[in-house]
Amino acid sequence: GPGRIRPDAALVKVIDFAARDTSAEISATLIAETESDPAAAEIGYRDGQRYSIALAEQEFSTEPTLELPEKPVFLVSGGTGGITLPILTDLAGHTQGRFYLIGRTPLPSADDPDLALLRTSREDLQSKWMQESEAAGEKLTPVQIRGRVEALERIAATLETIETIRQLGGEVTYLTGDVTDSKAVTKLVKQVAKQAGRIDVLVHAAGYERSRKLRNKPLEEFQGIVDVKATGFIRLYKAMQAAKALPKAIVLFSSIAGRYGNTGQTDYSAANDLLAKFASTLPHRHPELRVATLDWGAWGEVGMASRGNIPWLMEQAGIEMIDPSAGAPLVYRELVHGNGHEALFSGSLGALEETSTNALDLEAANQALREGEPIHVMLSSVSGYSPQDGVTFEVTLDPNSEPFLHDHAMNGTPLLPGVMGIEGFAVAAQHIASVLGSGEKSELRVSALEDIQFLTPFKFYRSEPRHILWKAVPLRLNGHLTVSITLESHSPSKLAADSDELIRHFSGTVHLQPESKAAPSAVIDAPEWNGHYTLKDETIYELYFHGPAFQVLEGVQRSGDHLLGKLRKDLPEFTSRPMHLDTTPLLLELCLQTAGIWEIGLTGSLALPLSIGKVTLYHRPVNGEPIYAQVHMDDSGDGIVFRSQVVDGAGNVYLEMENYRTSATPYPVDDSRRAPLQKLIAGD
Repeated sequence: GPGRIRPDAALVKVIDFAARDTSAEISATLIAETESDPAAAEIGYRDGQRYSIALAEQEFSTEPTLELPEKPVFLVSGGTGGITLPILTDLAGHTQGRFYLIGRTPLPSADDPDLALLRTSREDLQSKWMQESEAAGEKLTPVQIRGRVEALERIAATLETIETIRQLGGEVTYLTGDVTDSKAVTKLVKQVAKQAGRIDVLVHAAGYERSRKLRNKPLEEFQGIVDVKATGFIRLYKAMQAAKALPKAIVLFSSIAGRYGNTGQTDYSAANDLLAKFASTLPHRHPELRVATLDWGAWGEVGMASRGNIPWLMEQAGIEMIDPSAGAPLVYRELVHGNGHEALFSGSLGALEETSTNALDLEAANQALREGEPIHVMLSSVSGYSPQDGVTFEVTLDPNSEPFLHDHAMNGTPLLPGVMGIEGFAVAAQHIASVLGSGEKSELRVSALEDIQFLTPFKFYRSEPRHILWKAVPLRLNGHLTVSITLESHSPSKLAADSDELIRHFSGTVHLQPESKAAPSAVIDAPEWNGHYTLKDETIYELYFHGPAFQVLEGVQRSGDHLLGKLRKDLPEFTSRPMHLDTTPLLLELCLQTAGIWEIGLTGSLALPLSIGKVTLYHRPVNGEPIYAQVHMDDSGDGIVFRSQVVDGAGNVYLEMENYRTSATPYPVDDSRRAPLQKLIAGD
């Protein structure tokens, strides 16, 4: 974060290129990066796409992602550190494991007289040491005496933690060693591997910092801080590798300073970022190894940030300090329920979350959005960007002018169709990919959408226009671009007119792939419109509230273990002006309505979409063949789940939908209107 440390400094960036990028590509990119976006300090280019680093909020898995053995063996560097002690106590409570703690300072015996005096009177201990230093002719300063007392306090806390671990059923062995000494590290690792038989978890918590401006920082201090935090871990890793004792998991203690930078901590920030970068390479070398880098925020009561006036400075900057009782359990949860990546744990980040208003060229983004008329009905402008919310798009929709709205009204109130929300997701993600990329190799296309949630119906009260916000957060995941998107709005209530609170209506994740990696065309056995009992459209739309633009079903038949919904060919215009709809909403609607017929016949209840696990798109042009939705129903034990394919009369698949769930409305269907649907699903 060079701009945060020195706002008036020269532009500083790190640009990461792929090894195969040409000199011409690199030169052009470097020039472009000097001319824009001073907010991002690290930029990566891959397949023509431009990426930076930002936070993405994630929940822990509800199921374990790593199984630790009974009484696991922990090797812990920095075993006397402030935040390490409550974490070790928590780990011992969960695992009753065996802990090997590496510390630089030998531990005194529990009956050491200085320890006993410390427990009764800190001031008396200081006086005693001052007198002893004067008698010896050392003449220690009060600052030096306080430093010795604080060091002894840390030792006392370590001894107390060791006793607590033993009371919790764990075992503790304290080893004196320095992670900056390669020979000592090798010897310690061999000793632990021989004595314990294995190492299950390495916790690298060793590290220290000395805050001062770079121009006042001795080279030896800079090197020492990097040596303990980053090189110290590399020594431990190499020693475990040589001893054939690589663990199941590695947990590395890093800092938000490594992610954001901090005044006076250039070396500490660099050391933590180097640690995280090296850690990110390990799963490629050892796929079986879980490696988690934890970027800790400031801890209260214990740790580096709890000293002096730092808590006051944190409060002024709006940075919330971590309560040890809340922070300590996070290591076990990350070990057992995490995903093995770099994670930041903190309260509010305050000033650290501030970002430059120049981070996104809104004029260029909007110009790109309007290229190639007509502009898409679901997006009208790009209005902002933040690392937390991503790109914000906006649009105002008028149900009086759009068929997909006024033909989708329940009890006279238009609702935004779920299939058009999905289309909005896709077009927003596609726009991000096109703006952030350059050149032919950056051309991405939506391949799938996942985890689509229909949270709150979006209603157009009194058929008045309403404003929509799309918040789209792009992320490079597993080698391709994903965009997590939410559809939100301000409350239409007059009571909330002055409120900034937003209502979240839909959410989902969009996956984009280069054209060359798109899903191969799928062909299956062609469905047969077999002449069996057919539920006609006139019967269907006596039940459904849909108007002409949404009356997609010509009829529905039972075909083996599934229902077959046939698409009408004479549908009126779906939007107020012709445009390309990337997700073919009417084909997805064909699946939803066919599934709805099955559910009404089975339960007697009308239902609205609740969630869709996944939609896979094949982007196949319509060829004049009849088109059908093949819908299967599964009873998962926790409700009805549908899966379906849209396929034409030649067996060509247009899209697939998995794990579709619904939410029943309070509008039951009377027996006489339900009877034809019961006959249909019975296969008569």
